[in-house]
Amino acid sequence: MITFRTTIGILVTLFLVASCNTSAPNQETIETQANVPSVVVKQPETLDDMFIRVSKNLPGFAGLHYDESNNLVVSMKTDPNSRAAINKNMVEEQISAVFGQELFMSTSSYQAKASSVATELIIRPVEFSMIELADIFKKLRTVMFLESVTFIDIDEKINKVYIGVENNKIVTTIRNQFDSLGVPPESVVIEKVGEVSDKAALTDKIEPPLGGLKITRKFGTYICTISFPAKFTDFGGRTYDGFITASHCTTRKFASDFVAIYQPVYVSGTNAIGEEHYDPNPPVDNLFGGAYIRYSDSAFIRSGTLPKVNGMAQVTSYADPGYRGSIIIRGRAPIDKLGSNNDISIIGTTLSKVGAGTGGTNGKLKRTCVDVKTTAYVGTWTLRCQFTANYTFGYGDSGSPVIRYGSRPGQPFFTVNVVGINWGSTSTEVFFSPISGIIRDFGRSDSIVLLK
Repeated sequence: MITFRTTIGILVTLFLVASCNTSAPNQETIETQANVPSVVVKQPETLDDMFIRVSKNLPGFAGLHYDESNNLVVSMKTDPNSRAAINKNMVEEQISAVFGQELFMSTSSYQAKASSVATELIIRPVEFSMIELADIFKKLRTVMFLESVTFIDIDEKINKVYIGVENNKIVTTIRNQFDSLGVPPESVVIEKVGEVSDKAALTDKIEPPLGGLKITRKFGTYICTISFPAKFTDFGGRTYDGFITASHCTTRKFASDFVAIYQPVYVSGTNAIGEEHYDPNPPVDNLFGGAYIRYSDSAFIRSGTLPKVNGMAQVTSYADPGYRGSIIIRGRAPIDKLGSNNDISIIGTTLSKVGAGTGGTNGKLKRTCVDVKTTAYVGTWTLRCQFTANYTFGYGDSGSPVIRYGSRPGQPFFTVNVVGINWGSTSTEVFFSPISGIIRDFGRSDSIVLLK
């Protein structure tokens, strides 16, 4: 921080230097903190933060999701003794203030559809408000450090806190803590989901490279996928072109190691398309029992001598959940933008992914803002506010982009909005980091932008 005393010191020093040297100063060598503008860093909100913001002006609000008929369902806790009907216009106004009016139009995001259709707004009475669920979630954070706990989530669709575990042996241990933590037993669901496993083939050599293509690291057989082309700006203001992939696809997860990345496979003297340049190594967070905290499994790969990554691979067909998709490229899809939390705010939103392992697959958003326990080269780690979906995911798909298809006036019919990066799965769902998590890890809102 520049203080008055610091400023006076700098001025006196410059005056003395100028007095002792009558020659013109070399302006390139004079650099002081006074020349550096003050920057206020505003961190992106998590989706749960946005839900809480709605709750402050809409008492009883408990979340949103799409039902099977594509209706927008707003969950509300109401006073059972009150006969007053909920004003739908007020509900829409308060939600729109945070998420935008476009939330009340549903876009079918399967690759075969790009038209918008109006949805019906349904008010659903529930037992717990979002503020109550957030308080319960906070009390239960300590269970993340039990050995067999996989993740914990505020599940707005079932109006409960959901705890996923590796096996049923831990269920009684968790429930025995409810009384001491002040947690109502009826507010929590615990189910076996298995262990999260990192999955690390669109497998031909393609120039220029595209998002969705197979990559490997030097001296390894670990197969992963390019996510999207990106421009990275470091804290010194220097910019670099490259792309994003999963951190665990490099030599050391959550640490910069400058490992070379090859497409599609490692061949000595050729096939290199870049090297890892930045993979944030965050501090310990005492709010999480001394765990290391990250908001994404992501790393920036600086481009090498080959052409830069240019858009997204478009495959011939996309498979429904449970099936492998096509890996045959039919063309290049332009990337319109990097999505925000608004694009993945509602459970039931249609999403797709293109990965080197299982190709193009479609599915639905299943969970929002899940805290997941994971491992890295040292210590205990928590990946905060991750999302899950139910599309097919397998070995080689780590790093693959999570996308929504759409169109805009003046744009090609199929444009791509990248909303996240896939990194792992259990037996029941696929985990991905949202774009907001990548930006938060990299430090500034302009640190990672789409490279076009």
